Formats: sequence, structure tokens, C-alpha cells
Amino acid sequence: MIAFSDTCSASGSSSVAETLDRLDTIFAGDWASQMDLIAQEIAVLRDDHALLRTFVHGNALAKTWPRLSGAQSFTICSRPAFFARINLWMPYVNTAPDSYRRFLSVDVIHNHYFEFFTTCLLGPGYTSTFWRDPAHHPDRGIGDPVALLQGSEHSLSDAAVWFVEKGADYHSQHWPSDFSVTLNVMPRPRVDEWSVQYVLDDAHRVSSIIASSQ
Repeated sequence: MIAFSDTCSASGSSSVAETLDRLDTIFAGDWASQMDLIAQEIAVLRDDHALLRTFVHGNALAKTWPRLSGAQSFTICSRPAFFARINLWMPYVNTAPDSYRRFLSVDVIHNHYFEFFTTCLLGPGYTSTFWRDPAHHPDRGIGDPVALLQGSEHSLSDAAVWFVEKGADYHSQHWPSDFSVTLNVMPRPRVDEWSVQYVLDDAHRVSSIIASSQ
């Protein structure tokens, strides 16, 4: 995981649409060499609740309900080179079923089969404990051990933007202290890439394989 702390918006004033256009151009090229710029553009969407205001206002004017992706996410942008969604996070309540916690992968060690940038749009955000698997590969089976490097805790709040690498970055996400909204910005993968996602138990052994594809 790479943390871009105290990320400031890119210079100049831009509309949400202009910022999304610039992100599409960046992701269409060698985006890995421009991650600092991507973080700045994401800050444009975050600051002054620009993206949230556009999202709510646009759906209110259209009198439509936004498209739900999963149990707590809304797709807000689908472009040729990337797509983006916002995620709603509720604080812990003791009446929530354990299946809901597992569905959101809260307090569960897991990686992802896609790369993404993320930031907090509203609320205090959440904390995550991150580990690193330098020997990640897509051929592990149930029960296989994963030698993770020592974990560290980070808070997705204030002006932070994170980049999470698919496969090698593992994290265990924790409940936010209050209702929060986050943004995920995801470059589209190459069609020839292998992708796999693992969930680990407390001993860092593979307990389940969520998804895999070529």
C-alpha cells in the first residue's frame, strides 16, 4: 500500500467532469508513473464534497436511483480506462449479523484481484491494518500459508489517498467510528492478466478464494 498523505488538489479549478476526463487520459497511458498526479486529481473530486454533491444533485434532478454495486456501493463513473464507485460504511452496531461483517470483509485479512486508489469523501473514514506479500502468486490453494511481512495500521481520513496493489497488498479493515463514504478509483486491468483474491485466517493460511479469472 502506498499512502499519499495530506494530498492537495491539482492546481486550478476544474469541474468533476473535467477531472474524470483527465483521469481517463492518465489511466489510458503509463499511469503507474503518474500516481502522484492521480492522487491530486482524486483530491479534486474529494475536496468541498465536489463528487458527492454532483452525484446526489444529478440523481435528484433525474429522479432516478443510482445503480447499486453490491450491498453498499454505487457505480458513479465507467470510462474506457477506469471506473469508480462510492462506498457507504456504517459504524459497528451489536445487532449487525456476522454475515454482514464478513460480506464487507471487516476484520478479515484479504487481498484484492484489482488495483485501486481510495480516499474518504465524508465522515471519519476507517482504519486498516496492512501487510505485504512479496511472493504473491495466483496458484495457492486452501490451507496454503502466506508469508506476510509485518503489518501496520493506517487511517483513511483527512487528506489521505491510498493506492492498494492487487495481489501483494493484504489488509484487514475495521469499522469506522461513524457513518463514512469512501471513493474507489480503479484502472481497468489488461485482458491477459491472471487475477485471484485470497481470504486468510488468523494464522495467515488461505481460508477461501473469492474470485479468479484470466
